[in-house]
Amino acid sequence: MSEYGYIPEAPEQSAFNNKGIFKPKDIYNLDQADKWTPELGQLKLIQTQTSTASTTAINFESIGDYETYYLSFIGDVNGTGYQYWSLRFGNSGTYVSTGYQYHRASYDSTTSNHAASGNETELRIGPYSKWQDNGYAYIHNIRDANKSTFVTGGGINPAGNHKADATMSYASGTLPNATSYDCIQIVRSSSVSWGAGFRTSLYGIERA
Repeated sequence: MSEYGYIPEAPEQSAFNNKGIFKPKDIYNLDQADKWTPELGQLKLIQTQTSTASTTAINFESIGDYETYYLSFIGDVNGTGYQYWSLRFGNSGTYVSTGYQYHRASYDSTTSNHAASGNETELRIGPYSKWQDNGYAYIHNIRDANKSTFVTGGGINPAGNHKADATMSYASGTLPNATSYDCIQIVRSSSVSWGAGFRTSLYGIERA
């Protein structure tokens, strides 16, 4: 009998390939090794950051190694005008500030679409906002040196003092060079800061 009680011998340990006869102790040992029911496709929290009144950028500089990342955010904005929130990517704390491409569409009482050129300083995702932001982004291939990084996402700015109705935004974009990046930066246009209590979380999605 092999390790963990496999009969007649241990099969390959891969997703959905746990063949054999298991005793309770075997199941416990496999579960501790994350081989009994692998959490494929699950969100793994990497870091949550909460801004202060002086925050002008939010940096994630220890992001691990995932094929896809999920970014969520919610909170107040400390701005005097309607601004976007955007993404930049980089290595070792130095961020790329040229070459981004994106298309975003914003909706409120009227509809406006913006298609950017291929030499933008940031990848805009979020809606026009002056009071509050809520949204998300999926970031793909950022750690793969053989593929371009691309993003899909969107957000909503609930109706408030500045508008009679909510502003919604949907966007996709890319940094079209085959480079691996290990940092993600969230910025607001014109260096407008987030209000105290703006909270954003970065997750890695386990490979399936």
